[in-house]
Amino acid sequence: MNSLDFFLVPLYLIIILVTANFYKKNNYHKGPEFKYFNQGLIIKIFGALIAGIIYQFYYGGGDTFNFYIMTSAFYDTFKSDPASFFRLLFIESGDYSQYDLMPHIGKFYSWYYKEDSAFFVSKIGGVFSIFTFNSYALISIFFACFSYIGVWSLYRTFCKLFPKLYKTLAFTILFIPSVWFWGSGLFKDTVALGCVGLLTACIYKIFVERKISLITIILALISIYFIYIIKTYILISFIPALAIFIFSLWKSRIKYKFLRRITTPVILILTLVIAQQYISSLDSVDGTFKETFETIEQTQDWHTKISEQGRTYSLGSYDASITGIIQKMPLAVNVALFRPYIWEAQGALLLITALENLFILFYSVYILIVIRPLIV
Repeated sequence: MNSLDFFLVPLYLIIILVTANFYKKNNYHKGPEFKYFNQGLIIKIFGALIAGIIYQFYYGGGDTFNFYIMTSAFYDTFKSDPASFFRLLFIESGDYSQYDLMPHIGKFYSWYYKEDSAFFVSKIGGVFSIFTFNSYALISIFFACFSYIGVWSLYRTFCKLFPKLYKTLAFTILFIPSVWFWGSGLFKDTVALGCVGLLTACIYKIFVERKISLITIILALISIYFIYIIKTYILISFIPALAIFIFSLWKSRIKYKFLRRITTPVILILTLVIAQQYISSLDSVDGTFKETFETIEQTQDWHTKISEQGRTYSLGSYDASITGIIQKMPLAVNVALFRPYIWEAQGALLLITALENLFILFYSVYILIVIRPLIV
C-alpha cells in the first residue's frame, strides 16, 4: 500500500458500506436472509485484503501480483494515451500485429498477455484501475464486490428454495473460509465464482419463477461469456448440473412415485453419456475448448510430477470413456471436497483448509445418513 491508499481505502469502504446498508434496509422486508447482507460483503472485502497480504508476506508473490502488473500497464496507458487504452480492451490475447500499441503491450507480463483467460481478467482489472487510481487494495475490493453480487444472488436463490435454512445457507455460501479467501481477491476464481452465482440466479428466474426480462437474459449471457473465457471447464461441468437442478424442481409435478424415483438416475446417466460424447468430440476442435483440455492435461502432468516428491496428489491416467470417467469420479470428488486431510497439511494455511474439509466430510456423511437426499 502507498500513502494514497491510507486515504482512498477508508473513503471507498465508507461509500461501499453506506450503499450496502441502504440496499439492506430497502430490501429487509423480503426475507430474514437480508440480515446477513452486510456481514457477507464485509467478509468478502476482508478476504480480498487478507489474500493480498498473505500472497505478499507468506508466498512472496503470485498470480494476484502478476495481475496487478497487467492492471498497472493498463492504467499507465490510460493516463498517457486513453485511445490506446480502449483499443487494448478489444484486442485478442497475444496479438502483436498492432505495432503502434507495442510500447504499451511491452509493459504487460508476457505470459498473461498471451493467455486468453489471464488477459481477459486483466482487462477487468484495467477498467477497475481507472476508478481506483490503480490502488491494488481497491482493485481487489472491487473484484470482491463484483463477486459478491453473484454470491449474494446465489444465496438468495437457495433461500427461495429452502427458506427455513437461511442460516445454514449463509454459512455454506457466504462465510465458508476457502470461498471468501480464494473467491475475493484479484484472481480468476473471483470473477468465475461471481458469474456462476449470477448465472444460477438468472436461470432460476427464467425457468422456475418464469420472470423473463431483458436484463435477466443479458446478465445470463454475460455470465456465460465470462465463464467461457475465464474457465471453460466450469461451464462444461455447470450446464449438466444446472439441467439436473432445474429438472429436480420440476419432477415434483410427476404424480407417480416410481417415475419420480427413476427420473433422477435416468437423467444422470443421460447427462454422463452426453458429456462423454461431447468431451470426446473436442479432440478435433480448435480454440478455447482445445486449449482448456490442454491446460487440464498440463496441470495433471504437473500434479503427477510433484506427487512423486510427496507434495500433492495425482488421479493417475484416465480416458474419456464412460468407464474411465466413472472410475475417476470418486477420486475426483474426494480431492475436490475432502483433501488435504489433517495429516497432509503442511503449514498453517493448509491446516485451516484441512480443518474446513474435515468439517465438510462429517457434514456430508451426516446428510447422506440422516437426511438421505437420494430417497425421493
